[in-house]
Amino acid sequence: VSQSEYMIFPNPSNGKFSIQLTEMKMRDGELAIFDQTGRTVFQSADLKSETFDLDLIAGIYLLRYSNEIGTWSERLIISE
Repeated sequence: VSQSEYMIFPNPSNGKFSIQLTEMKMRDGELAIFDQTGRTVFQSADLKSETFDLDLIAGIYLLRYSNEIGTWSERLIISE
């Protein structure tokens, strides 16, 4: 999965961010967000939205999106 197939914005974020998937075939998948210790703080296998408003404390997180095409990971920074 190439980075041109998705965008995360804004990044850094205040806790509200959007994930834009540029191809329809990318939409059926699972999103997981991990904190710096590797703990799962969010997981969804049934994405109904591209916009997420999560109550995350300031820090650096890892977003991982997986589907039948592949897996991509991106760092997300939450600022205060």
